[in-house]
Amino acid sequence: MTAGAVTACGDNNSAPEHAASSSATSSASPGAGQPAASKLHMITNDGHRLAFHVAQGNDRTIVLDSGGGEDSSQWKDLVPKLHADTGATVITYDRAGLGKSDVVPAPPPPLHGR
Repeated sequence: MTAGAVTACGDNNSAPEHAASSSATSSASPGAGQPAASKLHMITNDGHRLAFHVAQGNDRTIVLDSGGGEDSSQWKDLVPKLHADTGATVITYDRAGLGKSDVVPAPPPPLHGR
């Protein structure tokens, strides 16, 4: 079973300015009716890298959040269709330890009796 969430955001004017590096997986012209391919971006947060993919569009932003231990690749067939039908920017990401994102170790348990 695959679980996930879809979130739409109204403001598309805030591009990810803090991306540490990015590498294109492929490109397409944004806009409704045209297939979109996403670009891989990596950001670093507290020393750990997080991967996210952006299919650039116009006007709206839709964020697809994977669940059930899946990474962003679960959305690979939906992103081009969603972008083509809506013209929206579509963003997916890999949670820590999944896909291309780094594993973030759990904090040590609290010390008891000290």
